[in-house]
Amino acid sequence: MTMAKAYVSVVLVALVASAAVMFGLPREDLPVHMLGHECTHTPNLITEAQGDELMRVAKDIGEFQTNTRSAVVKSVTYEHIGEAQPLGPDGCPHPLLVPNLNRTNCIFPGRVDVGKHFLAYGGVGALKQNIKDMTSRVLTFGRFVYNLDEYPIMRELFEAPEFQKSAKRICPKHQQTLDPLQFNIIINIPGQSVALHIDSVHFWGANRFRFPEWLLAAMSFSGMWGDKFVHQVQTVGYFHRWTDETKQSGASGGSANFTGHSGGDYVFYDTNGKPQRHPPSPLGAISLDGTKVVHAADTYYSHITPPRIDKSKLTSIKWDGGRQRWLLISGGQELASYATDDLRLSIVYRARCFESEEARTKFHNLGEEDKLSLDEILAKFREDLQKRGKLTAEEAAEDDRLLLGLRILDTYIRYPLPEDRLAIPVNYCAAQMFAPAWFDPLFTALRC
Repeated sequence: MTMAKAYVSVVLVALVASAAVMFGLPREDLPVHMLGHECTHTPNLITEAQGDELMRVAKDIGEFQTNTRSAVVKSVTYEHIGEAQPLGPDGCPHPLLVPNLNRTNCIFPGRVDVGKHFLAYGGVGALKQNIKDMTSRVLTFGRFVYNLDEYPIMRELFEAPEFQKSAKRICPKHQQTLDPLQFNIIINIPGQSVALHIDSVHFWGANRFRFPEWLLAAMSFSGMWGDKFVHQVQTVGYFHRWTDETKQSGASGGSANFTGHSGGDYVFYDTNGKPQRHPPSPLGAISLDGTKVVHAADTYYSHITPPRIDKSKLTSIKWDGGRQRWLLISGGQELASYATDDLRLSIVYRARCFESEEARTKFHNLGEEDKLSLDEILAKFREDLQKRGKLTAEEAAEDDRLLLGLRILDTYIRYPLPEDRLAIPVNYCAAQMFAPAWFDPLFTALRC
């Protein structure tokens, strides 16, 4: 696709979406099976001692890469669904494709569903910025831990009675056996957000180690694999110690630039209406099944634009014990530094829900014959897309996997539009990347 065609496509999508909202179509259109699920908020789920230990572990880890890199599964069975295109001297031939890990082909990024929506609509806060600044807002930092015993605090948190109680309220009543899945430490610098998403979905015979995560998300939204869906619980806790009040008073120890109302609320949709919100209160936590409840973190200090991060460069945030600062390093250069109390620090721990230890053991020992194949998943999508009138018989026969992937993304994954009913529900500034230079004065006037 040429840049000119891409620009026209972006503009047309923006016009159609704006017109749809103006004529009263819903901003929230989540499927019924993703609504009405329980969410719990526990003010002091993490003890002060546990919070201190999490802070020590974070500083001991020392370096956190962007989540787009740290979350990548390098040995995934199916890296793509067949949409791969050669990586040419001018980059990838389609705006939604990116180079794969070994830079031989262009494929959909693992969470193309999340990035596509955030760039097009501006997230929960209806942000209006160019693609490079918007990208920097969601390149948050993290460390993914899959072994509970790598850090003793991880097992302590999982086995704590308070966590077990809150987690089992989220799991189905007939599935009270918890199977620890992963622990993530997530760092947001001022100006960053976590885009609307659902967590990495697990099915009997399908997970992120076998298929691209965006495909799993589409499977969950579709409801067509409900009989194989594995329920989960996600608990998000905060181990920073600042509050808006301590920042305003200067008692937090943070930088003078980051005081007052910080935002960064945890946002989730349990109905097709305005979302629920919980502020990132220190040592508090919220639990839900993030694979079937759409959620996000609203922008932390939304009036601040973070340093521009080039997604093609290795970028991380590092703890410098000598300077007692967190350093933002990209491509070997320091872009900024932060005090600990400038950062939004969270621990995310997840577990699968099973009806018994036997079921848990069976899940971990599935044979190849019990796993879903890419061909059968795509065949089911093709059949349903044709029934919906979203794919013609001719298109299905041609088996254009790039086209099929785009139709799957557009048909099944329906993240809500921005919450503000008075805001234009499209990030029109995203079109600047594809527009001719003589459009620049217009984008300047629009404060892009």
